[in-house]
Amino acid sequence: MYKCLMIIILASLSLISCSGEGPLQIEEEIREESQNLPRLFIRTKINLLRIRETPDLEGSVLKIMSEGLITEYMHDSTRFTTKTNYKGKEYNSNWYKVQTQDDIEGWIYSAFAEFLNSEENQKELNIREAEELKEASSKKGPRLNKKQKKELSKPVNEKLVNLYKSYLSSLSKNDPESVSKGISKFKVMIVGSNVRTCDAAYVEFDKFYQKVLLFAARRNMDNYQHLYTEVERYQRSSMLTDDYTRLLARNGFNFSISEGRVVLAEDVDFLYRTFYRECSVTMRSWMNQYQNEEPNFWIDKGTLLISPKKLSRWILTWNYFTKVNPGFVWHDRAKKRLNRQLNILLQGSSGSPVFEEKSYRLNESYLNAYKHIAEKYPNSKIGKSFKEYLSILEADDLKSSRDATEFQSRIIKRFSL
Repeated sequence: MYKCLMIIILASLSLISCSGEGPLQIEEEIREESQNLPRLFIRTKINLLRIRETPDLEGSVLKIMSEGLITEYMHDSTRFTTKTNYKGKEYNSNWYKVQTQDDIEGWIYSAFAEFLNSEENQKELNIREAEELKEASSKKGPRLNKKQKKELSKPVNEKLVNLYKSYLSSLSKNDPESVSKGISKFKVMIVGSNVRTCDAAYVEFDKFYQKVLLFAARRNMDNYQHLYTEVERYQRSSMLTDDYTRLLARNGFNFSISEGRVVLAEDVDFLYRTFYRECSVTMRSWMNQYQNEEPNFWIDKGTLLISPKKLSRWILTWNYFTKVNPGFVWHDRAKKRLNRQLNILLQGSSGSPVFEEKSYRLNESYLNAYKHIAEKYPNSKIGKSFKEYLSILEADDLKSSRDATEFQSRIIKRFSL
């Protein structure tokens, strides 16, 4: 699911949706309410609507849905349209990719579905999150469909991954064009393998990509500081400044902002367009959340650029992810992100303190974030921990205290180890 691509998709969908609110309108409403939901849901408008394996009328039928059934939009749609006749009426619409609650992922014809309005979407999200957190507390972990279970049971083709790794090592780390060469080889050598092999190969690509980024980032960025306003506003640059920026764009790099300066960063959208579909459901979950957070536009110069409540949602996501995926190849990375975010939510940052400087009272935005975790998920381990923490804070009139500081450390240790 790609942040930049999502903007284009949502804009186009808002123009062609038949009835009900389009996702762009929903996103605007949600933003106004400071909810900023990353997940959208679709309701079927007719009976016997088919989910197909491919976005066309000849695609294999994966499931037949009744009218009013809610599925999750996978942030993907076709730009092409398909003509069809239904009950004597002609339609010419595109296709939405969706996932059902029993984990069937496929395509539905958009003319016969509608996005939930913002209120309905929030309600459905609350239900889904509660179910997922309940599922996370189970030792069984998340549900997987038969196809996913079968794919995950297959061993990694170590020989193939090592060949790909060897190829990457032959490329120049000082040349951004090497990234495209690595991607091309992945498509030829790895695509078509089982998902665990694709995951392993993607991990090797990522190691190589980070090295290329490190070399490229050493270049003097003074000539690109005039892009600061553009990057700050749009969280990326058009990359049309000169031949070098166009080279970077072709190879998966864009600009970000760090410590008040324009710097070179990952173009996560570019990368995931290549690897997302080939990887396992676990790697996709990682990609989805990582993409919400990168490039690093959520904290800069020690100031939190998102609401603490939004940060609390990320924490819930990483807590869930690390619990149900203990054997994931980047489990330690997920733990580090959880640890960092918990530290900021509980102890603040230099530019976004938790307690007011003069009164030592808890900032209301942080209070709302703690309540969100405690009240939304009262039966989960993390919900109970924040409920207990709120009791300690309330006992001291929401002011900073030694007891509060000690309990902050206990929460961080409890969920970061």
